[in-house]
Amino acid sequence: MAFNNNPEWTSLDRTGQQQTGRAHYGINIGKEFLSYCYIRKNACTAFKNLFLDKSPWRRLIWNKRNPGIKLLNGFHRLTIRKAQQANIRVMVYRDPVARLTSLYRNKFVHQKDCDDIFANYQMLTGKDPGEATFRSLVEGYAKRVCDGDEIDCHLYTQTSHLMPIDYNAVICIDNLYASMSKLLGTDIGNQYFSTPANPSRSSISAQDPNSICLADTPASQLQELLRNKAINLTSQQLLDEILSNSIRKIYAEDFELIKQIEPKRP
Repeated sequence: MAFNNNPEWTSLDRTGQQQTGRAHYGINIGKEFLSYCYIRKNACTAFKNLFLDKSPWRRLIWNKRNPGIKLLNGFHRLTIRKAQQANIRVMVYRDPVARLTSLYRNKFVHQKDCDDIFANYQMLTGKDPGEATFRSLVEGYAKRVCDGDEIDCHLYTQTSHLMPIDYNAVICIDNLYASMSKLLGTDIGNQYFSTPANPSRSSISAQDPNSICLADTPASQLQELLRNKAINLTSQQLLDEILSNSIRKIYAEDFELIKQIEPKRP
C-alpha cells in the first residue's frame, strides 16, 4: 500500500523519542495488520467497535461489562516492537479545544459512562461534577495535567500516548471516514467510520457573535436546556477567548505536535 503523498493522511516518525507511550492495539483486517494508538475522545469508540466485530476472540467477552476494553487489553495489546511491525500504524489526532469541549458535553452534560471521571473530578476538586461548568472543568480540573496530578485518562495529552515508532497513517479526526475507507476498504469505512460513534463530536469554527456563551452554566442546567430543546450546545457556545487561551497553555505540547503534522496550520 502506498502511503506517501496521500491527501487523506500523513506520517509521523517518533522513533528515538524517550517516552514509551500508552496503549496500542493490533488486529488483522483482511491482508492488513493494523496497529492503533488508543486515545480517548479521538474516535476510540469506532475502533473499539471494529475490534469487537473482527476479533477472533470476541465470543470470549461478549457478556462482560465494558467488553471493548476487556477485549483490547486481554487479546490485542501490542509492545513497541509489535506496533512498529504492523504495516498500517494508525494515530488519530484532534484539535485539543474540540476534544475538551466534546469531553465536557459527553461526560458531564450527557453523563455517558461518567462514573470514573466523576469520582476523579470530585476527589481532586472537592466539587460536585454534576454542577461543573466548562470553565471550572478547564481552570479547576484540566489544568492539573500540567501539575502531574492523577487526572482521569480522558484528559491526558494526545502526545503522551505516542510510542517511539514511525506512524504511517496519521489521521485528523475530520478525515477519518475517507482515510479508513482508503486504508481498509469502503465496506469497513461505511460500517465503522461513516458517522461519529460518539454524538457529542463537534468541530471548532469561528465564534458566532450572536451565540450565548454558556461556559459558566452548570452541567445540570445545560442538561435541562437540552432536554427542553432550548439550546444545541455547540463547542463555540462553551468557549470565550480566555478559555481558548487556557486550553492552548494546558495542551501546548499537543498544539506543537499538530504543527509538526500540519505545517501550514495557523
